[in-house]
Amino acid sequence: MDQISEPRNWRGVSILERQHYMANSMHVNHPDFVLAANEIRRRSLRCENENTGAGILVLAPSGAGKTHLCRFLKSRWPDEIGDAITRVPVVKFDIPPSPSDRSMGRAMLAAMGDPTWNVGTAIELDSRIRTLLPKIGTKVILVDNVHDVPDRRGVKGIQLIGNWIRNLIESSKRTVVLLGTSAAMPIVYSNSQLRRRTVKQLHIDYFYTNTDRHLALFTRFLRHLYAALPLANPASDLDESLVKEIHYATFGIPDYIFQLFIEAVALAVASGREHLCQEDFANAFPLIHKDALALGLNPFLPTGPKRPLTQEYEPFFNWFDKSNPPLRSPRGLHP
Repeated sequence: MDQISEPRNWRGVSILERQHYMANSMHVNHPDFVLAANEIRRRSLRCENENTGAGILVLAPSGAGKTHLCRFLKSRWPDEIGDAITRVPVVKFDIPPSPSDRSMGRAMLAAMGDPTWNVGTAIELDSRIRTLLPKIGTKVILVDNVHDVPDRRGVKGIQLIGNWIRNLIESSKRTVVLLGTSAAMPIVYSNSQLRRRTVKQLHIDYFYTNTDRHLALFTRFLRHLYAALPLANPASDLDESLVKEIHYATFGIPDYIFQLFIEAVALAVASGREHLCQEDFANAFPLIHKDALALGLNPFLPTGPKRPLTQEYEPFFNWFDKSNPPLRSPRGLHP
């Protein structure tokens, strides 16, 4: 899948415009992300061709890229505003605060643009969903933060929401993508019928550096990121020490990586430069972690720690918990 960013002359462009571009338009290929996006597209074409529904479970820890994936899919299949009706190829909604069959239907109808989304019984809402989906040309349905269901509902509630999603897959005859952390797995695995309909499980994970292969993968990602930056001369000497310092500062979390670079680009441009240097990262680091760290923790400073910041009172201490478990086993690869 090609990057959606296009080369342009960034010299003289304001900092705010560059930051907006990085936060909303810039895309850099993450191998897991590419696999997920391509599989969702492939499955949606198959559902359309066969007139059947299918489920895909996308698991990703916090900050790994679920929101970015949703935004990317919406950009590839944008809404089309017409005189009579707005076409919504990708419908995306979050698990509501008190998930039930009625609140799920209301959340989905609101995302579909139904002006009466909050009116009707659960059965009436489901009927409107089935009627409206073909009218607005929906291809993919994204259900985000599925991991919230186990925290908000008991065993019976999990079963109820699982049944609602199963029925949605069957009745919509579309690709239904469930997104969440690994804590979302009980929704699928506690419901045998939903598990049979959710045949594909995809992972979008953090970056790692504790093997040569994973260090090379992270380095390649950073080189692509540098090339996509809104700078006139973005090229930089990306030696192994800087790669590891970026990893220490971000724990390999894509969201933190992008935040670090957004701040670093702003600092470079404010200094009159069109390329990044070590100083930009050193000054950007406290901006993304704010008051969560002591002055001596900056990995980009000569005296800073050259290790992941996972000790007590450090930014990534106890990062993994019940709501955000690691995708890999404790004996596997951690950032």
